[in-house]
Formats: sequence, structure tokens, C-alpha cells
Amino acid sequence: MPHSSGGGFHGGGFHGGGFHGGSHGSSSGNYRPMFSTTYFPGARTYIYYRHFHPYVVYTSLSPEKSVKGTWISLIVKLVIMMVPLIIMLITGFHTPKKLNTNYDTTIVIRDSRNYLSNNEKATLKTTFQTFYNKTGITPALFVGEDSLLGFFYPMDHVDQAYYEYTSNFKDEKHWLILYQPGNNWWFEGMQGNDTDPILYPRVTNKFNKTLYNDLEDGKRIGEAVNHSFNVITPHIMDTYYYVGEEGTAFGVIWSLVFAVIIGVDIYSLINLKRIKGGYEVAKDTKLEKANCPYCDTPYYKGVIKKCPQCGANLMDDFDFDNIESDAKVE
Repeated sequence: MPHSSGGGFHGGGFHGGGFHGGSHGSSSGNYRPMFSTTYFPGARTYIYYRHFHPYVVYTSLSPEKSVKGTWISLIVKLVIMMVPLIIMLITGFHTPKKLNTNYDTTIVIRDSRNYLSNNEKATLKTTFQTFYNKTGITPALFVGEDSLLGFFYPMDHVDQAYYEYTSNFKDEKHWLILYQPGNNWWFEGMQGNDTDPILYPRVTNKFNKTLYNDLEDGKRIGEAVNHSFNVITPHIMDTYYYVGEEGTAFGVIWSLVFAVIIGVDIYSLINLKRIKGGYEVAKDTKLEKANCPYCDTPYYKGVIKKCPQCGANLMDDFDFDNIESDAKVE
């Protein structure tokens, strides 16, 4: 089906065509442990020391089961993060190929109210022919058309251009420019699907910008359309790299989302490294903070046997009934 190639109206600027993109969310893996500085149901308690100060952390999984899974999750997410960026890099290169001309290639310039002079029509036909010879796309210009369909229900500019295209062309290889003159003039382009590899947004945006600026500067529609085609035709079949605004926005948002998700995994790995060098607290142990009687270093009773700073014996503080293991987590 044909779709808009963009347009513009007096005082309102110009707009791009109907290229749209979508994205799908990604769910995180089940291996990532949950860390918190406050207790939550089912959490395991660990104490680690940094600069001889004890820190308590609660996590849903043990370090032994979490490190490998978190690394796998991190690597998978990095790969997923890069896939759209690689696709954008590859698909950003465009090498247009001339369309097969096995269709009605008659150039149509319809001007029922004689807004165009004979000289303008002749110049436009020559310009359109040059464009067709280079691309295989047949341009068309309708000026001041009153669509009968508009009397039955309201139509916006895109609807009108679509109606005119489908009513007059039975292929997907035309490019129609519809123009309504007057104080509130407007124009809208409609391109067949087969033209997409050539009439890419990089091309149509340049055309729309040129046409809009010319009309705003007071140029006649014939002169403005002719100039706009002459701007894009010389290099329209060149190979180039271009990613549209929507594609760029998608890539940026995708990268930011996965940067946050990956950041969570990195944060998890940092915490896992810390608690692997710390001590797991036995279930139902009541944590009670104390200070080493020799160097005043803080510690939790019943968790370690020796002061982490001076190495003094802290055995007198142990409650052996609540200790399942005093081994350091490796």
C-alpha cells in the first residue's frame, strides 16, 4: 500500500513520511540475586568487612550459586544489547537500485484550475522525465484537486493524497505530490511501497524541506516543485549511510535500558565478591554489634572469632548455640 512521503503547510513547517518502528521488551534472567541492606522474607544474611568496618547485606541466593548465573546473565544481556546496534550499522548502508519499468509510466501533471503556466508544465515534464530515467519511479503532480470523497466524510491531507494515489495509479511505483493553493496552502506526498529503497526518509525529508522553504519564500508551485526535484535527483542513486530519527531514537533508548539492566548485574557481582570474602550468619541469629576491647574495631558478636584488624581473640563473645558455621565464605 502507498504511504505518505511527508508534506507541509503554510506557517506550520514540514513533516516526514509514514515510517514507523517498534521495539519489544526483554525480561531479565532468573539467576540475578536480590540484594538489600534491610531484611526481606527468605533472605540469607552476610557480613563483610571493608576498611575494618562491618557491613550487613541480605540476599536471596548464595554466592556459590549466583556468580556463574549472574555472569551468564550479564553476557547474554550484552549480546542482546549489541544486536540492534549491529543491525542498525548494517542496514544503515543504502544502495538504491533502479525500479523495473514494467508498468504505466505516463507522467501525469494535473492542473484543473490552471495554476501552472504552459512553460512550467513543460519544464516539470522534463524534470520528471529525468527523475524517472534515473530511478524508474514515475513522479506525478496534482494541483488544486477537489476530491469528491471529501464531501462525504472529512479527510486530512494524508487521506486525500492516499485517495488520489489509489484512484489514479494501480501500482506501487509512483510518487504523487498533491498541492492545494491559497492562503493556507499545503502539500502532501504519497509514494508506492516499491519506491521505499530509493525514496528513503533522507531523500524525502530533503525534498519536503526544499519545497516548503520555496513556497514560504513566495515561489510558484511549479518553480518550487521543479527546484525540489533538481535538488534530490543528482545524487538520489548514490550509496550512502543513513539511520533515521526513529531508528536512532530506538537505538539510544534500547542502549539506555540495557545499560541500566546490565548495571544491576554489575552491582550484583560487586556485592557477590564482597560477601564471598565475608561471613554467612546462621539463621535466626540475633545480630549484636560490639567493639574489639583492644583496638575498638566494630564487629558483630557470634560471627567472627578474631578481630579483623588486630587479630585479638573474640571467643568470649560467642554464643555457640546459635552458630552453625563460622567459616569464611569462599
